[in-house]
Amino acid sequence: MTSTAEISTDSGTDVPRPVVADREALLSQIEANERELRKLGAERLRLYAELLDIAAIAADTQASDEWLPVGDRGDLEFRALRAEVATSLKLTEHQVGRDIGFAHTLTTQYWRVWEAFEEGAISERHARVIVDAGTVLGCDPSTDTQATRDEYVRNILPEALQTTHAQLRPRAQMRAEQFAERSLDSRNAEARTRRRVIVTEAADGMADLYAHLPAVEAYAIKNRLLQMGKRVALVDQARTRDEIQADIFTDLLLTGTPELHDALSRAGDGQVAGHEAGSGLGAVRAQVQIIGGCDALVCSLMPEPDAGVGHRKMRAPRPAPPELIGYGPIDRASARRLAGHAQAWEVVTAEPTTGRVLTVERYRPSEEMRRMLGARDAHCRFPGCRVPLARCDLDHTIDAARGGPTATDNLAHLCRSHHTLKHHSGWRVHQESGGVLRWISPAGRTHVERPPSLVRFTAPSPPAPPPW
Repeated sequence: MTSTAEISTDSGTDVPRPVVADREALLSQIEANERELRKLGAERLRLYAELLDIAAIAADTQASDEWLPVGDRGDLEFRALRAEVATSLKLTEHQVGRDIGFAHTLTTQYWRVWEAFEEGAISERHARVIVDAGTVLGCDPSTDTQATRDEYVRNILPEALQTTHAQLRPRAQMRAEQFAERSLDSRNAEARTRRRVIVTEAADGMADLYAHLPAVEAYAIKNRLLQMGKRVALVDQARTRDEIQADIFTDLLLTGTPELHDALSRAGDGQVAGHEAGSGLGAVRAQVQIIGGCDALVCSLMPEPDAGVGHRKMRAPRPAPPELIGYGPIDRASARRLAGHAQAWEVVTAEPTTGRVLTVERYRPSEEMRRMLGARDAHCRFPGCRVPLARCDLDHTIDAARGGPTATDNLAHLCRSHHTLKHHSGWRVHQESGGVLRWISPAGRTHVERPPSLVRFTAPSPPAPPPW
């Protein structure tokens, strides 16, 4: 398929470089690989759909028109199945639940689209676009509704064969509206009740803040930020327009006014604006936990010089950075400002070798126990779950009704969903020393869940000596 040739460079050195022998053959092979990948993806969804059938049988709802696990028992069977798949594949339960639902809908309600996917004619993204747009047609399993779906598919599938999934999306949405069960006006009135704000973690001490709003209001907010940002950008050369808009957005939400930006823009002090505007941290009051005493706090908050790109010299591990519970490491400058405004600090003492939490100062024993477990667990202790402590229950691993003690080695935080699974499904859990939880799935698979604090509290190992 490929060959090499000696190519002369300006320096006179002959360097072997790959030369493509047959571009058409390579493209054909890539197309063949893509078709095979699509077929494998279709097979994966078929297996998901069959797993859902098993859950329906286990819930004794196989007589349902759609062969779905329904009712309270069906809900538990589905959640137990979802957790089983998620822990086996190391995926999130949310993602697995969406995939299982999509597999059922695709194979039962959009079977012509399923066939095209199975043959490799369209991608999974194309299939998802068609199914997602078809949501407005309704999920009624009746003959009339299925006939409407078939008509929608008959109109949109030829376009899916000729376009990318991005090009297909608006066409599928417009086509589906022609067959919609309810008008867009009616659905929009209901959708407005689902307005919400979501935070999604990102890398490097950042996070994404999403607001799910009606389209008119969302675009109006963006346009206002754009117009306000233009005024500041006339005199602020230190920040890009995206940075300015993000800073104005932050100040509006945390302080209620963008006056700082307006004042600085009028003064023409771009450097100050770039440093202070948009932080909004003066309006935030944090709960500060000091792991390992006040010396550890000072060490973790001290600015640290960066070695720079290309630095290869062996050195000791960096001190652990400050941590925002529920997110992860954050920058030291933000942590210093939060610690300075905090009304109180909690001092957590942990074993230096294992990281086990020993004490939390200034609290009554019962409250201290909660603080210790909170510092140890950080989030729900089901494998792969990261629901924060504020939305978790403090659960007895061995039920108190069965003689389980109210002690730190028999307590762990579980979110409400996984707390329910533990007590009402085939999932079982045993707690070992150090807060390690050993979960056993309904299929008999074992998943070991270790406290995240073992990583947060354990001192870093010194670097290995060089081999020379």
